[in-house]
Amino acid sequence: QKKNTNIYPKFFRTKTNIEDLNCSRFVIRECDYAFLESREIFPLFINRKDQSLIQHIEENTERLRNIAIMPRGAHINVSDKNISSVPKTGYIPILFGRDIGKYQIHSPRKFLRWPMKKFLKLRQQHLREKLLVQNLAYKIVAAYDCNGFFVNDTINTVFISDRAFPPLYVLAILNSNVINYYFQNAITNRARLHMH
Repeated sequence: QKKNTNIYPKFFRTKTNIEDLNCSRFVIRECDYAFLESREIFPLFINRKDQSLIQHIEENTERLRNIAIMPRGAHINVSDKNISSVPKTGYIPILFGRDIGKYQIHSPRKFLRWPMKKFLKLRQQHLREKLLVQNLAYKIVAAYDCNGFFVNDTINTVFISDRAFPPLYVLAILNSNVINYYFQNAITNRARLHMH
């Protein structure tokens, strides 16, 4: 059924950055109600200027989920008994989130006993060219991996499936200030923890 839009307000205001329990100091942000109603995630920190930019970004965009598959890395903790801090015979390098920088992969600091039956299929997948993205909610930190590193689940892997989008092109977009702005304001609501 078609909604009766006459009953909805034209604008929506939120109070953010509340500094005390009495709510005497805060920031008021105002957006079009129709914009907020159309979102999957309710964006708390945007105003009309942000709204305009977000809409412009979304108008002519190919979504990453349409051109790539993005599984998380292996579910294994840094303190697992099969992880070593020094390279050993029978161990392979494994990357954790802190091993990824913007456009760079630091030397592996951890090594995984190999082979491990539960990770054989995932390891084969990780041997392919891919982008590595730290599992963060407050910014995107991505790097290009052509060395086939194995990664744990503090890293999201991005395997580009559409050849019209070269991996290094996608990497530059992911690390850009514009996409980080979009990510923080339209997707994560400026969250400070991890995202899955």
